[in-house]
Amino acid sequence: MTYQEIKNNQAINTYIQQADATLGNCLMPPLFGLIANHISIGLLPPYLLLLLAVMALSHRQAVRICGG
Repeated sequence: MTYQEIKNNQAINTYIQQADATLGNCLMPPLFGLIANHISIGLLPPYLLLLLAVMALSHRQAVRICGG
């Protein structure tokens, strides 16, 4: 891989991370608010564990795709 290819991949990864962070900040709190209103606030720990698992699997997939 050339320096330019690596530099381009870093920029693309940064943009994807930024978009995912923004989407998560906008959607996750209202989604849990709906869950808490209709079911129970006690679901917060499993909800957070589920989000952690999704992030870990996403990271694993990104590392596999990027060859890291």
